[in-house]
Amino acid sequence: MTWIGWAALLLGMLAQTAGAQGRPTGVVGVTADSLPRVQRPGGIGERGAHEVRWHATARTEWTQGRLRLTASGFFDALVARRQSSTITTAAIVRPEDVVAELRFDKADVRVGYGRVVWGRLDEVQPTDVISPIDLTRFFLDGRSEARLAVAHARTRWIPSERFQIETVLVPQFRPSTFDQLDESSSPFSLRPTSVCAVAGCVPLTFESQRPDVRWSHLQGGTRASVTTGRVDWAVSAYRGFEGQALYDVAVPAVGDGQPAAPVLHGVHPRFTMLGADAETVKGEWGVRGEMAWFPSRSLSVRDGEPAVAGQSLSAGVGVDRKAGAYRVAANTVWTRRAPERHAVTHDVTVVGILERNFARETRILRAVGVVSPDEGSGFARLSTSVNLRDGWWVDAVAGMFWGAGTDALSRLRSRDLVSLRLKVFY
Repeated sequence: MTWIGWAALLLGMLAQTAGAQGRPTGVVGVTADSLPRVQRPGGIGERGAHEVRWHATARTEWTQGRLRLTASGFFDALVARRQSSTITTAAIVRPEDVVAELRFDKADVRVGYGRVVWGRLDEVQPTDVISPIDLTRFFLDGRSEARLAVAHARTRWIPSERFQIETVLVPQFRPSTFDQLDESSSPFSLRPTSVCAVAGCVPLTFESQRPDVRWSHLQGGTRASVTTGRVDWAVSAYRGFEGQALYDVAVPAVGDGQPAAPVLHGVHPRFTMLGADAETVKGEWGVRGEMAWFPSRSLSVRDGEPAVAGQSLSAGVGVDRKAGAYRVAANTVWTRRAPERHAVTHDVTVVGILERNFARETRILRAVGVVSPDEGSGFARLSTSVNLRDGWWVDAVAGMFWGAGTDALSRLRSRDLVSLRLKVFY
């Protein structure tokens, strides 16, 4: 992990020794998951992937006057058999949401390492571009759990309850990941591993080009939030780097009569985002809208070819309602991509959510569906949580992918999964 994150964690530990208010809290858990028919590299045959993951988090807070320090971190470990008979092991210890916040009457300043959330829709949020995503956590747990922390500084000016301006600066780039634990072998990885032709498949050498820390690579943006009548709305602007890498395959020049192995380049180009979002209540229903226009963005047109400059626009609307033990929500997001010197494309993504609580919220059933009608693809996740005793929960998850197109969901169509998790909160 970066030096900024570890420095922030050290600051939080010092606050803890100085006298934290309240004992640390967190969760310890173990997860077993299985993907019975993961497609082999090169698309030849299938093989199951079976994993056991251990996860532990700890969090504490310390407040002194206007200053509040928050320190949290996590430990993750993995033992798995993925796309070969070899046993894969991995473990990480990382800081998370480690920040110092100074609060005034009409402003606050926050510096540290944590997650920054923009946008209002469920699961697919066009303006939520600051915190990168762990794709494995997204499919197992949802977007809120999948966001990764970034080093940042945030200031908010709050002259009234109906108006505030937020400015965020991100000095160090952090990419999205397919999996924080041994990403290269993850069954959810969409990174090509070989180039296949009639003569067979040739393994790819991977090279990643990530923005380093310098003034010219500073990321940042501003969001102004306003309440007008019964409508909460906001406008935003952000300049940053793509969290998910764009890939192209290159064959180096042949030397000394030896054939050169193809190289897969992963790059994170700059983008500019202008956004707007709004939310209101109509009777028993909450109504939301969100739009993100990228006037400057690199777009991937064909697999294996370099991305090209272009523009894109994503706009969505959503509704939700909570009635007793039920909560229902539905979002529709329309996206237009316009790469230079290529045809303009459009697609629609529909998200549906149904939640049902039983026995005073000691049993929770949740169904989530994401469908792309234009690609004929989708993902459905059904999860149930049972409270065994105070602080002890068991989660069971089943997920299914389908599709025959070229989008991400279609490429994951062989990743159907089942998962069982035990969590203990303390």
